[in-house]
Amino acid sequence: MAAEKAKITVILANLGTPDAPTAPAVRKFLKQFLSDQRVIEIPKPLWQVILRLFILPFRPKRVAHAYASVWSVDSPMREILLAQVEQVRAALTKAYPEFELNVVPAMTYGQPGMSTVLEQMTQNPQDHILLLPLFPQYSATSTAPLYDLLAQWMQKQRNLPGLSLVRDYYQHPLYIQSLAQ
Repeated sequence: MAAEKAKITVILANLGTPDAPTAPAVRKFLKQFLSDQRVIEIPKPLWQVILRLFILPFRPKRVAHAYASVWSVDSPMREILLAQVEQVRAALTKAYPEFELNVVPAMTYGQPGMSTVLEQMTQNPQDHILLLPLFPQYSATSTAPLYDLLAQWMQKQRNLPGLSLVRDYYQHPLYIQSLAQ
């Protein structure tokens, strides 16, 4: 009898995008993004007053037009992320047939949300999770919120999978080579 393949999920994570190029969708996205203490590091009560009275009533209307100008069927960021997931899945599945690989997209803010992706890991336990933020360099405002979401999820888990976090890769020779090409 053959041994079961190790179940490994690779999470390709990006910052996020609104669900639509409309003022309500942009407002929802900006509220989530700009409410993160990692992104805006001023006292939360003061910031919430500024956000709710001065930013959210006006900025989404202006920004929605910019999103609409680059939007096709979906947000360009989400379309690119989904294409990257398919390409990475194909490459890893070919290179590592000994594993049951799952490559999934996630966004810190917006959909598919990192919290939703992690909840799916609860429903379908994995042997190992690799979190790859799609930011070449670590940043407290982009990479760290993903780590926060993962840490919150981990606190609720009885049986944790192995975890690998890619902190940064801006100096990796293969990354530099890909940029040069």
